[in-house]
Amino acid sequence: MKSHLRLARLLWALCALACIALSGAQAATLTTDREDYAPFSSVQITGAGFEPGEMVTNQVVQVEGPLAGLAYDAWGVTADSNGSFITTWYVFTQDLLGTTLQLTATGQSSGLTATVIFSDSLPPAPVSVPVGGFGIDGDLQANTPIVGIGDWIPGPAGAGGAVLDSAGNPINPLATFHLIDAYESGLDDNFGGGDKVHDDPNTWGWVKNPVGDKAIAGATTATRISTLSFSSTP
Repeated sequence: MKSHLRLARLLWALCALACIALSGAQAATLTTDREDYAPFSSVQITGAGFEPGEMVTNQVVQVEGPLAGLAYDAWGVTADSNGSFITTWYVFTQDLLGTTLQLTATGQSSGLTATVIFSDSLPPAPVSVPVGGFGIDGDLQANTPIVGIGDWIPGPAGAGGAVLDSAGNPINPLATFHLIDAYESGLDDNFGGGDKVHDDPNTWGWVKNPVGDKAIAGATTATRISTLSFSSTP
């Protein structure tokens, strides 16, 4: 009787160990190729550890942002003979800027689930800060009224730098844009439809059409520092 009891206990222990090992082997995982994505880019997704050949449902939910809790359309993908799959999700709008998203994959046969977090954070702007920083004093000239402080254009001698040269040309044309709008012109440069001031200037579109009379002629300069800044010169 005792030998039968010991045998039963041994079989139970072996069964428990086998279940633990099987459970560990069946742990599903989900990864993305990056942690952060820009609008209108594709998230490359890899799943593993699911049941071979089963349908795996994927769904993205906004977990941080203006619409936290919003679930986007789910889609399915079939796991291969190893229980793995590769799929993508398209970051379809710039309205997702500044959000954190969670993707959950669920095996429809096994019930196995896996999650991964990724974000659509605000992109860093190209930096073009003049030596000495930017003086906010209204005169647009470096080194005045304080020597050593930078500004839009060169001023008196000093260590302060500028983002434009003395002729008004951008020192770094990849980060600073100098646009001249003529007085009483019938064809004015305007933002293309849908463009926003916080977009990357390299993507701005321009259209030429009348925008009404202007009181003064001006030149507008935009430079990317930590945010997009504007200044007008007469």
